[in-house]
Amino acid sequence: MLRISVITSDSQPVLKLRWVGEEVPREDITLEFKSVLKAKMQVDSEALIQQLAKAKLLEPTTGRPTPASPAAVGMRFHASNQLRAPAHT
Repeated sequence: MLRISVITSDSQPVLKLRWVGEEVPREDITLEFKSVLKAKMQVDSEALIQQLAKAKLLEPTTGRPTPASPAAVGMRFHASNQLRAPAHT
C-alpha cells in the first residue's frame, strides 16, 4: 500500500510517497518461493539458495539486497527522493 504525505513546512508543499507494510508481502513471497524450490528440486536447495544469494548480493533468508548490492543503493536513493509540487507563478 502506498501512502501520500503532504509536507507544508517549507515555502512550497512537498508530496512524499511511502510504501507501508512492504516487509510482510516480500517475506511471504520469499518463503513461498523457498518452499516451492525445495519441493521441486532434487538437489540441496539450501546450498543452491546460498550460492545464488551470494552471486546476486542478496540476503539468503529474505531475498533483500545486501548493503553492498547496487540494488540497495538504488533503494536508498528512491526512498529519500521526494516529489515536489509545481511552483505557482
